[in-house]
Amino acid sequence: MDNTGWEKFERFHKSILKEYPQEKKGVKAAIEISEFARKNGLNVPVNSPFNFRFTTNMHYDWLIRANKILKIISKIPNYLPRVKRLFNSEDIFDSLTVLYELEVALRFKIHGLDVTFSVEEPPEKTSDIEVKISNQIFNVEVTTLNNPDEVRDKMDFLMFLHQIMLKHKVYIAGNIINIPRTESIILLNEVEEKAIKSKTKMKKAIYTESGKLILEIVPRERTSELSFQGIHIVYKELTEIEDKINWTITKKQDQLNVNNKPGILCIYAGNRIINIEELYSRKYDKIYPYLQTYSNISGLVVSSYSLFESTENLEHLKRYHDNKLLREAKTGFGDSEHSIIWVNSTAKTRLPIQFIESYENVIIR
Repeated sequence: MDNTGWEKFERFHKSILKEYPQEKKGVKAAIEISEFARKNGLNVPVNSPFNFRFTTNMHYDWLIRANKILKIISKIPNYLPRVKRLFNSEDIFDSLTVLYELEVALRFKIHGLDVTFSVEEPPEKTSDIEVKISNQIFNVEVTTLNNPDEVRDKMDFLMFLHQIMLKHKVYIAGNIINIPRTESIILLNEVEEKAIKSKTKMKKAIYTESGKLILEIVPRERTSELSFQGIHIVYKELTEIEDKINWTITKKQDQLNVNNKPGILCIYAGNRIINIEELYSRKYDKIYPYLQTYSNISGLVVSSYSLFESTENLEHLKRYHDNKLLREAKTGFGDSEHSIIWVNSTAKTRLPIQFIESYENVIIR
C-alpha cells in the first residue's frame, strides 16, 4: 500500500502541533485516524467535503468526532466495505450515498440496537442494513433521490466554492440557480478574483450573473454584513418531489422485502435539495396514501442532510402533522439533519417506537 498520502497528512498535523501545542487533542485524533486508515487500506479522501476537513487544522473538532465515530462503526459487523467507499471513492455522490448508510447504522448503534451491515453480493438483492428492534429484524434500505446532471453540476460548483472560502479565508453566501458545466470554470475564476479583492480590501463584494447566480463575499471578520444566510441551491423539482419519492418506494421493493422481513426505507438528500418544511406542511400528502398500499414497509423516512451548515430552523412547526413526524437532530459526520417519518398504519409489522427515538440527537461520547 502506498502510504505517501497519510505520511504527508501526519507530517502536516505534527507540524501544527509544534506551533500550536493547544491543538494536542485534534492532532491525536488525526494520527489515530491515519493509523486506522493504514490498517484498513483507506486513502486520504479526495472529495472536497471530506478532503479539506482532513487536511487543515480548522476542523479539529470534526476530526475528534470522526475518530470517535470510526471506532463505534468498526464494531458493526461488515463495516469495512462501507468505510472503504467513504474514503476511497473519487465520486462525491458515491461517497455521500455510503455516508448516509453509515449515519443510519451509527444512530442505531448509539441507541443500543443490534445492527449489521448486509453483505453485498451482486446480483443478489439485499437491503443495506439489518436492525433488530423489539425482537424483530427489519430490512433497512438507505437511498438517495436521483441526482440528475443539473444537481451534480451545482453540487460540484458548491464544493469548489467551499475550497475558495477555505483558501482565501472568506465567507460566501447567496443563490445558485443555473451553472452550465461549460461555464463553471469561468464563473469560479471570477468568484475567486472577487474573493481575493474582498479579503485584500476588507470589504464585501457581490458577484452576479443574470439567471445563474448571485453571491456575496466577505472576509471572515465581517460576516455580519451578509444579507444571505448560507448558499441556497435553487431546484425546480418541488412540484414533483412526491412523485419521485413514490417512484423510489416502488424501485426499492426487492431490497425491502428480502426474506419476507418488514422493511424501512430511508431516503436522503443533501442540504436544501429537499425543502423539508414545504414537504412537511402540505395540506394534501400524496406520499402517505401510496405508502399504505405497501404492507411490507413499516416506515418511510425522508431526510435533508447538511454536511457544512445548519439547515433551516423548523422549531416553529409542530412535531406531528397529518400522519407525519418531524425530527431535527445533529448527525455523526455532518452538521444537522431534518427528517420526516411516516409510520405506515397498514403495515403487517408496526414501526417500533425505538426506531423513532433513534432519530433524536446522536450523542458521540
